Amino acid sequence: MNGTCYKCSKYLPHPIFPYIGKCEELDIMTLGTREPCQKYVEQRIEDVKGIFEAGGIMYCPICKEPIYTFEEYLKHKEHKPSRNFLIDETIIEETYPG
Repeated sequence: MNGTCYKCSKYLPHPIFPYIGKCEELDIMTLGTREPCQKYVEQRIEDVKGIFEAGGIMYCPICKEPIYTFEEYLKHKEHKPSRNFLIDETIIEETYPG
């Protein structure tokens, strides 16, 4: 099997730290560089096209910008854009007041 958790369609990257995330399938936190498990499913182009055809958007965790079209997606493909992200309820602890 080749790839990493980061390339798996079930991986939810953290919006600030995309190298850590949550596996939706196993419901565990993981590093994106970890070896993939038996549940690994690479993101399929057909699924990505469907997101944009339905009027949805994706987000590039590396460039920190929204992606509105399939053509834009192709420019960011290696960054593993996602339409879902890990919800970090403790992020407030990492911010400074003021």
